[in-house]
Amino acid sequence: MSQTSGNIIEPAGPHDRHVLWKRLADLEVAMLTTRDVDGELHARPVQPVRVEEGRIWFFTSVNGGIADDVARDAYVHLAFVDRDGGLYASLGGDAMLLRDPEQARAMWSTTAGVWYPGGPGDPTLGLLRVDVHRADYWDVKESRPVQFFRLAAAAMTGTRPDEVAVHRQFRT
Repeated sequence: MSQTSGNIIEPAGPHDRHVLWKRLADLEVAMLTTRDVDGELHARPVQPVRVEEGRIWFFTSVNGGIADDVARDAYVHLAFVDRDGGLYASLGGDAMLLRDPEQARAMWSTTAGVWYPGGPGDPTLGLLRVDVHRADYWDVKESRPVQFFRLAAAAMTGTRPDEVAVHRQFRT
């Protein structure tokens, strides 16, 4: 365990990581942050099409801003939030844009067809693969009413609340 600014960070073991990837696979949207041509951070919502242990896949245009940003700087950031499930995840890794109609076919969905009417062989369709090298995530185990009660009690007593989430981290 390490400690940063009073917060305890637990190392995520193999089981913790496995559970994290499964939970992320159930989420429909992430925020992808890249660096634009001026070096500024640019975030936009993206829909994961496959989550594997250590790797997340997205469909994106081979001619769009994501493709251009990743060509300049492959390091990206992904943020996932599952408020109902109490999961807040921050992932960093290297992105690579691929053109692979066979792999796209294996990940295809009707939703993808809305954006890429040419199907998995659409000439504008790219696969963005993010190999995750670092993850920080917070896992809230208590219900919202319990969280509210603990925060209200801390506010009334002028004390800091106990940890409301378990902060785990790993690097590969």
